[in-house]
Amino acid sequence: SNADICMVQETRSCGAVAGAAARSDAKATGWRLAINDAKKTEAGGTSAGCAVACRRHLGDHQLQAPMVAEDVQHRFCHSHVNAVAKGGIHCVSVYPTHSTGVAGVNLRLLEEIAAAVSMLQGPWIIAADWNFSPEELEQSNWLRILDAVIVAPQVATCNDQIYDFFVLSRQLAGFVRGVQVLDDAGLHPHSPVRLLLDGSARRTAARALVRPRKVPGALPYGPLPCPAEFPEATENDDTKGLATTKMDEWQRQARIEAASLTGV
Repeated sequence: SNADICMVQETRSCGAVAGAAARSDAKATGWRLAINDAKKTEAGGTSAGCAVACRRHLGDHQLQAPMVAEDVQHRFCHSHVNAVAKGGIHCVSVYPTHSTGVAGVNLRLLEEIAAAVSMLQGPWIIAADWNFSPEELEQSNWLRILDAVIVAPQVATCNDQIYDFFVLSRQLAGFVRGVQVLDDAGLHPHSPVRLLLDGSARRTAARALVRPRKVPGALPYGPLPCPAEFPEATENDDTKGLATTKMDEWQRQARIEAASLTGV
């Protein structure tokens, strides 16, 4: 894939050994992988499982503590990726069950997702094989709870249905440049869906005035420390490589003196 981030469903990897092997294989091909454990079935197989992969140079962080209830953890994977916007974005891969719509287990999963996403600081993206249409999700009032928007393709992604699409925090709505269905990926019956984002966050950011921190007028109790002694700089410091060292020492002494005046 030429993508920078991939959010995958139905990984079917279970156990620490399998997870470590998957992360090692991903690293060997230039990816960082966050993957959860699939659920073991009564027949001895595995079900569901989700993962988030990003290019190795971007860097990511998978939360170690479970963010959702234990019975739906195998259908939820979260990773924070240092890309797109300043401070990075949260990428969430979700895999609801099929043939139930927005009800039953899926309704419980949506409630757990809403609770987990509401705790995130910063913009986020949820990618999923939802197993129901964007219209069904929109009618559930779930998007209003999260203040989110749906970004879905206009053509079918699974047989004649649109089941694979994205849900974004409203902060990222202005970054969307398009969505594509990759119908030549060789997968069946689902086709991968690609979301195109404009990652130039600094160009679209707006400057704002910030009020400086208030410095109290009352001096701390007791005598003030002696004024700081700054190392003397000479013309030869630059040639000897000492200019940077002395500058760092000046800044350190200035911070100490400012702290003694403010009592911080």
